[in-house]
Amino acid sequence: MTPTRLFLDHAAGSPTLPEAVDLMAELQRAGIGNPNGGHTEARRARAILDDARASLAEDFGVEPRQITFTATASEALALGLHSALTPTVPLVTTAGEHRGSRALAVQHAAGGGTVELLALDAHGVMQAAALRTDRPGAVGLFALASGEVGTVQPWATFAAAWRASGGGALVVDAVQAAYHDELNAQATAAAHLVVGSAKVGGPFGIAALISAPDIKVRPIIVGGGQERGRRGGTEAVVLAAGFAAAYRAHRLQSAETRQHLNLITTAFDDALGALASLGLVPTGAP
Repeated sequence: MTPTRLFLDHAAGSPTLPEAVDLMAELQRAGIGNPNGGHTEARRARAILDDARASLAEDFGVEPRQITFTATASEALALGLHSALTPTVPLVTTAGEHRGSRALAVQHAAGGGTVELLALDAHGVMQAAALRTDRPGAVGLFALASGEVGTVQPWATFAAAWRASGGGALVVDAVQAAYHDELNAQATAAAHLVVGSAKVGGPFGIAALISAPDIKVRPIIVGGGQERGRRGGTEAVVLAAGFAAAYRAHRLQSAETRQHLNLITTAFDDALGALASLGLVPTGAP
């Protein structure tokens, strides 16, 4: 960013962190082989990919085998839902989800499946009291935090209510949540949890599906056995390494980041208040 520009679109994707940029440039200069081969360059690429997976697994509190790399968070959501949902199983979601999730719900309905929209309050918070108990085993598709209005769901309370209502597998969009707080995948009780790279200062073009240890992932894209047979296609080794490096740096700097955001938020509010007192901005606007 130049001194004359302020980047205010972190909900869509943060600028790539220097740690990730430097690592990816170094790897590209050195050359990357196909991680699924047996020669020296392939084994080196496999080691880099395994290290990236292990680093993310440690940061998210899971085992490396639970992580499936995908090209995008949208693909990871589709893969998780494809693995959890069948045409005869009801899907519960909300109208406030990311449009990628809403598109998956529309697709399920178009195939003859049942879709129920859970109520939201005026702040976009899911209403656990509205959960029905007459659809045991229904699959839930929800986001921990909204990229549209910024709502952070009271997830522990909601997840407990979901279980009490007889709900089945939860497919959880944690793309925005991973930026705001340290995220322990196991604590979410999700069957499938989706995290993205670009939201935490990593490269675009890489994301991950984190699945519970006892959950089978059914591939949408079949191929040559990559990603433990869960997703065909040669893995993007350099992007995976950049993702892992960015998330580790983001996690280690999270306290400093929150302090910085609080400072600039306060400064912005103070400046806006000063302008309002001079009559330069409207007051009482929603």
